[in-house]
Amino acid sequence: MPKHPSVFLIAVGVCGFVSTFHPTLFSGFERMQPDAGDVALNNYFLEHTYLWAFGRDYPHSFWSPAFFAPTPNTLAYSETLIGTAPIYWLLRSAFSESVSGQLWIMFALALNYISMAVVLRWFGLNTVLTAIGAYMFAFGLMRIDHLTHQQLMPQYFSPLAVWFAWACLRQPTIRRWIMLIALGLAQTFASLHLGWFLVFGLGIFVILGLFVEADSFRRMRGFIRENPVTTMLPLLVAAVLLGFYARNYYRGTPNPRYYSQVSFYLPYPDAWFVAPPGTIWADHLTPRGEDQFAEKTIFVGFVAYGVCLLAGCYAWRHRFPQRNPALASLGTAAILIMLITRWVYDVSLWYPVHQLVPGANAFRAVGRMVFVIHLSGTIGGLLGLQAFVEARVPRPSRRVVLYSLIGLCIAIEQLQFKITSFDKREMIFEPARQIAPQMVGADAAYLVYDGSLPDYRHHITAMWAGLWARTPVLNGFSGTHPPNYPALSDRPTISELVPALGPGWQGKLVLIELGPPITRQVYEVRDGRWRRVP
Repeated sequence: MPKHPSVFLIAVGVCGFVSTFHPTLFSGFERMQPDAGDVALNNYFLEHTYLWAFGRDYPHSFWSPAFFAPTPNTLAYSETLIGTAPIYWLLRSAFSESVSGQLWIMFALALNYISMAVVLRWFGLNTVLTAIGAYMFAFGLMRIDHLTHQQLMPQYFSPLAVWFAWACLRQPTIRRWIMLIALGLAQTFASLHLGWFLVFGLGIFVILGLFVEADSFRRMRGFIRENPVTTMLPLLVAAVLLGFYARNYYRGTPNPRYYSQVSFYLPYPDAWFVAPPGTIWADHLTPRGEDQFAEKTIFVGFVAYGVCLLAGCYAWRHRFPQRNPALASLGTAAILIMLITRWVYDVSLWYPVHQLVPGANAFRAVGRMVFVIHLSGTIGGLLGLQAFVEARVPRPSRRVVLYSLIGLCIAIEQLQFKITSFDKREMIFEPARQIAPQMVGADAAYLVYDGSLPDYRHHITAMWAGLWARTPVLNGFSGTHPPNYPALSDRPTISELVPALGPGWQGKLVLIELGPPITRQVYEVRDGRWRRVP
């Protein structure tokens, strides 16, 4: 093993960090990653919460940022990121909006690496395997391929929650119980998707743990009997907090998620072997049609799969100190894979979960469960691999060589050789700064689609301009949209926009086109009528 474990882990983390963020780092933060879509959108949500918390003249409430105006509770259309926003707030006190957003995502992945490394060491993995697992979790292909979905990046509470769940099964204490609930709650506030998926996965993990860990059921039952108040009180507090949170989400979301919407995003069986573009297997593992694989390019390498398969077979047939958590982790990953796979047409085992489990029908892209699958698979796979190698390779020096070769092969398969980025001076931020002065003083504004920016980027640009101008905008882009709103690429007329403001709305409405040159039309609206004014 390396003579200086901490130095080795830091070095591996730095390599993963630089390989992931080199377009941003080497451009002096002029380029953002990976594209001007969800990245700028999540940056907007973070800036909105910062202004809500610290902006003295900011006129909008937490749940109602000023897009899709005048519709309330529009923050519930997407992730709030409130559980991870304080990191952004701290950065924002020293840096601009865009730089704070860039640093925030870097901190998120760095904390993912640290969290996973700490937990793997707690589970007893050696330094090299810990580095491999933490690298895969923080900078692996699944993470980098979804970098545009930055709401899925802050997963640093999840590894710790898995550890405390297992610790409670082994030896329940009040501290461990409270930490488990607090971590699950924190992950939910940081990312609603990741939080719900984590809790669902932990439910399976705990059930399997009760079966494989001797006397764990008796210990948990005895702990609950001896500490009824301290067992129920943290659950009650968490339920109340989540209840208030969920209440606003259900109040704001205008459309339910039907199973027919969800099934499209469930991965096919062969999706587990479809490589993301820019990887070494991308030209060899090709999809039947790219339009059929939205968020379903979830292959992470033959070596990683082989490690999990080897670990599962070995743990099933042999005993070793960490056999039980390995079985519970790998079993959780296997069950989740079976549940979310769409086997034929729209048929999947997710249907009863969607219908019966509270909160399951709130999610459209259930395939994002792969983040919990890879968390569980990585922990279980590496625990089983270490036991297998230690049983068959007696010399420590040879083990290090073998672990290093496995890690190198995994790292090569994880690499995405072309990481996209965009110049923030050209996209979103600079156009928004140009049109923001045109919105100042208006009661509402709308940036008319003219093809100069792609449809969704056009609306995100309008959202940023409205944020800086402190002006509500009718434009908007999020996980859903209000009923009867203009489509993303429509060019609605004034007669179509005024009804969208609602029957009682009155004030000054400004219509802007980017051009060039930038043009501006001002209308006075009252009682559903309008007239153009100079």
